[in-house]
Amino acid sequence: FGHRIYRIGWFASPPFAVRGADGAPIGIAIDLVNQAARRRGIALQWILWKQSSEAALISKSVDLWPLITVTPARLKVLHISEPYLQNEHCLLVRDDKPYTRVEELATAKIGMANVAIDSVNLRKVLPSASPLPRTRIEDVVEDVCRGNSDGAFMDRFTAIAALLQQIDCSGHKLRWIPVPQVRSNLGVGSTFEFHTVADAI
Repeated sequence: FGHRIYRIGWFASPPFAVRGADGAPIGIAIDLVNQAARRRGIALQWILWKQSSEAALISKSVDLWPLITVTPARLKVLHISEPYLQNEHCLLVRDDKPYTRVEELATAKIGMANVAIDSVNLRKVLPSASPLPRTRIEDVVEDVCRGNSDGAFMDRFTAIAALLQQIDCSGHKLRWIPVPQVRSNLGVGSTFEFHTVADAI
């Protein structure tokens, strides 16, 4: 892969990518990709990106993305490696709410932070729900705590991270309802130009 330094984008998405004490990215996806790149002699420069991973790659603002969901639409406009992670999804709700099954939130207001993917998946299981998009997971969780939304749709790894760092939830606890109908495969994303680098990682 020569002496080139590949630009790889990231944004805060606990537990996959978070800002470390020194401002550099750390987390499950960051650590895995860094280790794989080192083994293959691939030099990476991490770039914090405020918008979607898809937008970062399509605009060629970055060459790679450490973890991106595979969809047929995305494969038309960018490259995604063989998946190295499968996500299951859930709905986070307040413990004082009566919901026990996904169907009970059919017309509910549902928060989400990974809008590009979560809105598509939410429509598959709750087509009549009202999506409430936010830019940060913390805001999505806070909406549930304050009663601004009825639930939060996210993958279970993100939900576990949110529950572990449970913010003050207005005297309530959060619990999750599994959404077994939705599973996502994720791999390393890249522009078509650098598909061999993504595949090598």
